[in-house]
Amino acid sequence: SAPAGLGGKETPPPEIFRGEPAQPGLPPFRSLNGLQRHSERFTPFSVRWLTVRAGRDIRRVYPHPLLPDRVVVVAKSGLFLSEDCGQAWRALDKGGTTLGEVLDLAYSPAVPDEFAVATSQRGVWLTSDAGQSFRQIGSKSQGMAADRASCVVYDISSPRFDSLLVGHGEGGAGMSRTYNGGRTWQVFYPGFEFHRIGPRHWQSQSGFLVDVVDRMKGAAHRLYRCVNVGESLEEMKGDALPSDLVTSRVLRGSSSRPPNEEWGASWKYMDAPVFVATEDDGMYRIDSSGLLRCGPPGARSFSSLDVTYGR
Repeated sequence: SAPAGLGGKETPPPEIFRGEPAQPGLPPFRSLNGLQRHSERFTPFSVRWLTVRAGRDIRRVYPHPLLPDRVVVVAKSGLFLSEDCGQAWRALDKGGTTLGEVLDLAYSPAVPDEFAVATSQRGVWLTSDAGQSFRQIGSKSQGMAADRASCVVYDISSPRFDSLLVGHGEGGAGMSRTYNGGRTWQVFYPGFEFHRIGPRHWQSQSGFLVDVVDRMKGAAHRLYRCVNVGESLEEMKGDALPSDLVTSRVLRGSSSRPPNEEWGASWKYMDAPVFVATEDDGMYRIDSSGLLRCGPPGARSFSSLDVTYGR
């Protein structure tokens, strides 16, 4: 974000950046065995960066996993959506009049225009029309553990792709789950604060990672593995400060079929490791054999992490 103003001057709006090919006109990607990969004439780092302005006090950026031109920005002044890589923006909830403060966002693995948002005081909301309208699907009065929703993810182990997992952080103990799109909710693990819930792989047996505070063991953050919601959590690492939990975005399916309302059936995540970045103890990966250290030797502090398409 831009530096604060001095001498009573108005603080300039924050900036986010997007990359473009350094040599316009050259195709940046080519199809290889059904996957879109960088071409030999355009390496991932041959880009020029352009300033993009969207709202004020930008907090998080959520690029769509399969629609490359779409991105949603969470800002203090509300939610903003771009359909052209940030050249133009549409306010979805300007000023937070409906949603209030947004803390997290999760795209549906089944419907391109659907995503859920977690809010600081108003539970979980869902849009099925790319943010033109929202409806509340989760709150304490509807069965969740608390009205504060710190994180939200889709549990793609559900064949209907309508299962959501919600953590409440310091707002309340327990993980809230709906398996029917918010019609009913269940609360699991009442002794744990869930601050971050990692993604699960399609048909994965390795489960997913969660960043929790075990109230029986004090205030330290710990990494646990959850194979199936409701079963016992397995501690993977104590006294950890996770900064990011990511999974592979490699898909299997027909590359000739673009994402549509049936992509839940035709586009399925391949089973691959989950990675965790920490603020103080390097990088780890989780697979069926457990938690293994990985990443650059000697590097111990990571603020974010992501996984590219490909092998």
